[in-house]
Amino acid sequence: MNARKSIITVISLFVMLFLFSCVAEKGMVTAGELHAMIKDGEKDMLIIDVRTPAEFNKGYISGAINIPVDKIAGMKDFPYKSKVVLYCTTGVRSFRAKKLLAKKGITDILDLEGGINAWVKNGGEVITPQKTSEMKQQDKVEEEYYSGYPENFVVPKGVCEQGIPPAMEFKKNNGL
Repeated sequence: MNARKSIITVISLFVMLFLFSCVAEKGMVTAGELHAMIKDGEKDMLIIDVRTPAEFNKGYISGAINIPVDKIAGMKDFPYKSKVVLYCTTGVRSFRAKKLLAKKGITDILDLEGGINAWVKNGGEVITPQKTSEMKQQDKVEEEYYSGYPENFVVPKGVCEQGIPPAMEFKKNNGL
């Protein structure tokens, strides 16, 4: 009888662990959920792509604006107070941006689980803008500026706060 009780207890624990692992982390949104929110025309929602402008210009989720995570780190405050949805390539930079916005008092923040890669994998549409010559030049400058960094490079805490120049300032300061 004790062996049977032990087996039932172990099975119950495994079932509970499985159920808890299936619950989405608070503040996360799946590609399917975001697609439904956009399709349903959810009001007062701001979608922010926190990748670099060069990455954004290669394709973005419809309705998204581009505010790179290093720009968010440098903002004194954030003027938008309604629901904010963040994404990057895989979710690393958007997770950091989520923490930064929370420190600025934003409470309704969702992070796209798996980033734009998950969005595309789940059939989400990506907008690819027509490139102007200025955008192509900006892409080139940013590729040079960020060359050597891994795609999901996480800037150490404090570096962005010290005022590392964005790509366009780099361009201007270096005569490009």
